[in-house]
Amino acid sequence: MNRRTALKLMAWGLGMGVTNMAEAQSVIDRARADELTLVNGNTEFAVDVYARLCENPGNLFFSPYSISTALAMTYAGARGQTAEEMAKTLHLSLDQTRLHPACGNLIANLKSTEKKSGCELHIANALWGQSGYHFLPHFLDLNKQNYAAGLFEVDFAGRTEDARRTINAWVEKQTKDKIKELLKPGVLDSLTRLVLTNAIYFKSNWRKQFDKKSTREEGFLVSADQKVHVPMMHQTSHFGYLDGGSFAALELPYTGKQLSMVIFLPKKLDSLAAFEKTVTTAKLTEWLPRLKEDGEQGPRYFRGGPQGLCRCQRRRHRGRSSHGSGDEIGCLAQTRLSGRSSLYLPDSGQGL
Repeated sequence: MNRRTALKLMAWGLGMGVTNMAEAQSVIDRARADELTLVNGNTEFAVDVYARLCENPGNLFFSPYSISTALAMTYAGARGQTAEEMAKTLHLSLDQTRLHPACGNLIANLKSTEKKSGCELHIANALWGQSGYHFLPHFLDLNKQNYAAGLFEVDFAGRTEDARRTINAWVEKQTKDKIKELLKPGVLDSLTRLVLTNAIYFKSNWRKQFDKKSTREEGFLVSADQKVHVPMMHQTSHFGYLDGGSFAALELPYTGKQLSMVIFLPKKLDSLAAFEKTVTTAKLTEWLPRLKEDGEQGPRYFRGGPQGLCRCQRRRHRGRSSHGSGDEIGCLAQTRLSGRSSLYLPDSGQGL
């Protein structure tokens, strides 16, 4: 082989390498774009669901991501008008060939957060099918590949209560005992053929922890004429903060700063319902990036109760650091949409 031939072969090889690299980058870019599209759609769905649920009186805590995931798994088996209606309701703009890999990538990215931040973030999916029933292999393979949702066979037809207890035991284990007896007696019957479940468990310390000694009973105004006494945590430090005019927003990061809790608080008493009507995906997209630690404007004072009651205000002086607290969350959705979620905010330690 002469030198000219060798150079031609080398150039050809390098050209192939560049082409393959470009193609690989294109695939990665498309996957990221699909994941962003999925997240935006999930946010739209979350805002829609919240708008409906907040019409009911009382406290509200739910996991829209858990619901979205369970219904996306269900959507994998939908066709025709059913698929069209589900896509519209869930704000799914990707076709099925791209949607489910995007869901799988999102799950993988969320799980990678656990390693980066040192928190516990556990996501588990499962299919519970009637023993001996023929499910389409494509449906089972798609859910296993993209959602890590294996099929567990149970006997709904002959041993309904045993099936219910088996599913409840799985839910309890996946949420570290935070959600018990998800499926009440009578929810399932002998005609049930498939139940899809999604469980999320999260536990982490606050990045800036609270001092348990500073927790004390104080009054909290539920409304203009109703006050309750609850344990209130206290801390003065630098937090992400936004003055939205009619409301204030505060960001409490968890350890590792990969995840955080964002609290929105209307400034005017009895204006929560009015504020809720202003919450849209566009507004959230505008507000969240504006949350930042602003040392020049002074530290923020946080006062909050274990059940999510909170108040934040400006302080001109520099406060002390904190020494404790984290939170622990268990969420679950299943396709009958009777799932429950729970939130625990201890004032010190690692949580329950």
